Amino acid sequence: MAQAVFWQAWLGQHVQIPAYVMPVPVIVRRIRAYFSPASPFKSGDDLHLSNTVSDAPLTATMAAMGAGLEMMMTGARLADDPGWSVQMRDLVAIVWTAVAEYACTGLGGATVVAPASGADPLPLPA
Repeated sequence: MAQAVFWQAWLGQHVQIPAYVMPVPVIVRRIRAYFSPASPFKSGDDLHLSNTVSDAPLTATMAAMGAGLEMMMTGARLADDPGWSVQMRDLVAIVWTAVAEYACTGLGGATVVAPASGADPLPLPA
């Protein structure tokens, strides 16, 4: 998260408009805890969340992340869809909680992550 917040600050300075970051590492950590001891990742892959029909019901992880992006863009939690499973409702709640509590999303969350330190990653050419 610290590196993402570093890039957020750098980008905001250079494009002169606010830049926002979705706290994906926090969300994935919470999704992993939700599914524990099972894994929400593709079989044999600890990087990519499961998103194929053959991996259902874990398809909900990707749908919840998409819902999270929409919630971050609108600043409001999505209403529970009557067609959502209990798992999907739980995952959307996990995502919304992280989006709402982290300041880097621009929604006024109280959790502030200090940016990593470093020099300008893209200095002007000499």
